[in-house]
Amino acid sequence: MKIHNLFFLTLITIFNPNFSVNAQSPEVEIVLTQNISLVLLPIGGLSCFGGDNQWYREYILDEEGITGPVVLKSIEFGVQTIDATTELQVFAYDYEDFPDGFDSSNPPTPLASGTVTVGPSDVGNLVRGIFDIPVVVSENTTVVVGVVQLLDGVNFFLGITESETKTSFMSTAQCGSSVPTSMVELGSPDSRHLINLVVDNELSVTEQTVENFTVYPNPVKNTLNFSLSSLMFEDITLFDIMGKKLNCKISDSSIDVSALSEGTYFLKINSANSIITRKFVKE
Repeated sequence: MKIHNLFFLTLITIFNPNFSVNAQSPEVEIVLTQNISLVLLPIGGLSCFGGDNQWYREYILDEEGITGPVVLKSIEFGVQTIDATTELQVFAYDYEDFPDGFDSSNPPTPLASGTVTVGPSDVGNLVRGIFDIPVVVSENTTVVVGVVQLLDGVNFFLGITESETKTSFMSTAQCGSSVPTSMVELGSPDSRHLINLVVDNELSVTEQTVENFTVYPNPVKNTLNFSLSSLMFEDITLFDIMGKKLNCKISDSSIDVSALSEGTYFLKINSANSIITRKFVKE
């Protein structure tokens, strides 16, 4: 099966507000984009017909102008065309030197994930996929964002624009590209897919606060300890990798995780003005 380019006759225009990085303002939504123009083009999207598509962009936060901790909130992407309603998955990974060593068939544990339903009514629009659990990361993090379409039989094309600052990537085992490959290497340099990363910049979440929230030992067998330093928290919750909330006995500074199955989990702390998440592994 071949990867196909899509051709339409009409120009689709979308509007997106200008964004700025303001490290001094609380709760500022920042839309990071590598597409210079936010006008969706009518042609040129790259997709494997019927699904099994994964599109990626790599955001090195400090190179994108981020100067402090931010909350990973969601992904935005353009819809060029789609012939039926389907559910897409959105992910954010902490992964340096992308795409080297990245296995699309067995990806690393995501920092954040979510799902979003799209259909023909979304053609020409910018769609937002919200992460189930917001995650705080430092400005030194390399965030790889992904939009994933399963093998669902739906013909879907991600929106593209005229110009970009960095190339996007794609993988599709069904059409012979099982590892993330740049659009240039795939022979489709004009497929400049629009995938924005949306973050919140919160004044209350300082670098010191992020560093002072620690969990140990990690990996853990029976008791997970956490240290919050001077952070005043309102709620502590435990989630599995699918975002399901778990019931565990939580004391002032430890959690009994002995009953959990082996795997990856997330501990989330809610304070008055921030949400901070830490990943740990149960042995």
